[in-house]
Amino acid sequence: MNTTGYLRNRDIWDLRWLKQQGAAPRTDWVRNKVRDYRIDNYRDKLTQMLERLPEIIQGSVFQREISRFIPQEVAERTLMKPKFKQFLTTEVSEMLERTRTAPR
Repeated sequence: MNTTGYLRNRDIWDLRWLKQQGAAPRTDWVRNKVRDYRIDNYRDKLTQMLERLPEIIQGSVFQREISRFIPQEVAERTLMKPKFKQFLTTEVSEMLERTRTAPR
């Protein structure tokens, strides 16, 4: 997930979908990308993203954007349920936390 000010909401949704498919964060890949893109203060930027994540997922922009990509019945089972939004926040936060130690 991008650590700059620009965030694609679809990235948040896709991270959870990838986990559901059995994928897990590869901290070695994250470490390499941080180095390749010369990202300074990765951990600070990650902390800021983790702080913003609940607000993003609860927001109408997130719901509107993700609704464009998923069937209505999936939106009704997921995006329109407050408990799912909390679940999504927790799941993605945990995935991002795993990358905290990556750039060493």
